[in-house]
Amino acid sequence: MDTQNKKKKPLLYVQQSNLPSPSTSMQSTYSSKNEVEEEEKEVITNSSIDEQGEVEKKEEDVQQVLEEYEESQSESEQGFKRVKSFKDMNVQERIDYLLHFPKQLPPVPCLFISDDKHIRGFIELKQGNELMIKTLSGSMQTIHIHSIKSIKMVGFR
Repeated sequence: MDTQNKKKKPLLYVQQSNLPSPSTSMQSTYSSKNEVEEEEKEVITNSSIDEQGEVEKKEEDVQQVLEEYEESQSESEQGFKRVKSFKDMNVQERIDYLLHFPKQLPPVPCLFISDDKHIRGFIELKQGNELMIKTLSGSMQTIHIHSIKSIKMVGFR
């Protein structure tokens, strides 16, 4: 009974630090395509109509700036090329795709269908007009590229 009436002291004391709070830095400037276009419109509207030659020159300058901007945008967008679906590729495109498959990913097992045989495995390397295929059992088989009728991704079974 005596133990129930006793108050328990805290088991852990947390000491507060006297460090200053960290400062945060936020983005202070930005630019957008709309701002560039608005500035170009202001240049055109602020130029006087009496000086027709200068207006045309300024419009040409603005047009050149716009073209350079669009070219730089299209170059940056070219970094992401749309890849065809594997089903939409022909045999040669499928071979090239599998030969240049990202090394970070595990290889995808495929079914290589030719006139006389079916081989299930991974493309190991290409030598001239022949492919070296490592089968799922670990053996190596050679198949002539022109004899391949179809390549299908099958996965592990």
